Parts: sequence; C-alpha cells; structure tokens
Amino acid sequence: MSRNILSVFYLYFINSVFISVATYLGTRFMRFSRLKYVDKEREKKVRKYIVWVVVLTMIPAVYLTYGILNDTIYEGSVNRFVNEQLSFDNAQVVDKKVEKRDGTKELRVVLVGKEVADSTIIMAQRRMADYNLGDTKLVVLQGVSGQQAATMDITSVRAQVLEDFYKNGEVKLQQQAILIDSIQGLLNNYLTYDELALTLMPEMKVLYPQVTRFSLSKSLEMSVDSARADTVTFAIIHLNKRMDDREKAKMVEWMKARTNSKELRLLVE
Repeated sequence: MSRNILSVFYLYFINSVFISVATYLGTRFMRFSRLKYVDKEREKKVRKYIVWVVVLTMIPAVYLTYGILNDTIYEGSVNRFVNEQLSFDNAQVVDKKVEKRDGTKELRVVLVGKEVADSTIIMAQRRMADYNLGDTKLVVLQGVSGQQAATMDITSVRAQVLEDFYKNGEVKLQQQAILIDSIQGLLNNYLTYDELALTLMPEMKVLYPQVTRFSLSKSLEMSVDSARADTVTFAIIHLNKRMDDREKAKMVEWMKARTNSKELRLLVE
C-alpha cells in the first residue's frame, strides 16, 4: 500500500514539475514579459535550482522506463521461447512463470499430457541463449502422463494450476486501476482550469474590456530557502491600455472568488 502511495506521489510530483516547465515555455513562446530580478546572483541561483529539480525528477523516470523496457523485452523473449521450443503434439503448456531466486532467474513451466523426454528439455535449455535467456534456468514440471492424460479433464487441470496466477493478476489490475484513477483525477484537476478560463472570458470582457488575452493555469511555487512547494493559480493577461493597482487588486479578488483559489498570481503583459 505504501509503495502505491509513493508511486502516486511521484507521478503527482513529476506531473506538477513538467506542467510548470510547460507553462514557462508557453509563456516564453508567447513572448510575455519576463520577471526581472534586481539581484542577478539570486536569479542565477533560482535558475540553477530549477534545472536541478528538473534533472533530479527525470532521473527516476528514465530509470523506471529503462526497467520497464527491459522487462517487456524479457517477457517477449520468454513467450517466444515457450511458443517455439516448448510446443509439443501430446503435451500442453498450462502455466509459465519467471521466478528470481538468489540473483538467478528460473523459468518454471507446467506441462500436462504425455511426458516429454529429458533430452528434449535439455535441448530446449541449450536453445535459451538464442532468445537472450542464457541467464535463465529452465524448470519443467510434469505430473500427468499415459492413460491418466486420456481420462483427465485438461480444462479442469488448467483452471486449478492458473487459479493463483489469475488471482495475482486481478490484484495487480486493481492496483493499476487505483493508480490510473489517481492520475486521471490529477489531469482532470488541471484541465478544469482550461474550461474555467473559457467560462470567465465573457465576464472578463464586460468587467475589464481593456483585457485582450487571458490564460489561467495551476502550478507549484517553490521556495528557494526552505524548499517548500505551494500550489498557486496563475492568471496571465494582456492589456491594450494601462490598469491601475486598485483595479488589479480588485481583479485578483474577483478571480480568487471565481476560481476558488487561496493563492493567485496576476501577471500583466
């Protein structure tokens, strides 16, 4: 359970970081005016912190992606080996599972039907290197042969052997469903601001006709000194004529009420 919580937190964090990066790149692409630092050394320090946050966020993502690709390639090799080398006329593979023990890998295969000769299994073991499975040991379990195979219900045997397998699969599917729901909730939360901006535009035209362009987004605001992150709503507007400070403060309070945001930053182009 704690592992799932950490996974959700990491996905939320990486999502927040790269939404912030995308927001920054979007504002630079649209050529909004940049925030000018009086202290140039502080500006360099802030940029350095931002770069380090992005890089440190990417390292686990690259590592996880690399691991997933390796696992996918390995599972594909296992499936090809089983389908091509363990396909017999009088025997059937009803279960296959890879187990890791003391740094070694074992491919455990359950066969039902006529018993396969040990020499055939040894030949299959030798061909594993051709499928990039040279570090994997082949273990074949056989227990049904001869007259028993003819009188036994293969479907029933398969159901019994795969019962635990499917139960484990259902647990993993449930965990993935919870993770997907969490990610979908985060995405919906950010997409809501796009829809909210479209809703506010007609009101904006009436209340503040000097506004020509308007965008709304949600991001994280990082504190350089304490490394604390706060969720902040950003509103970016473009004006065709000047707006005094009193009107800006009034607009901020109006946007806070309409967006239900405790913290809102107004950026004027």
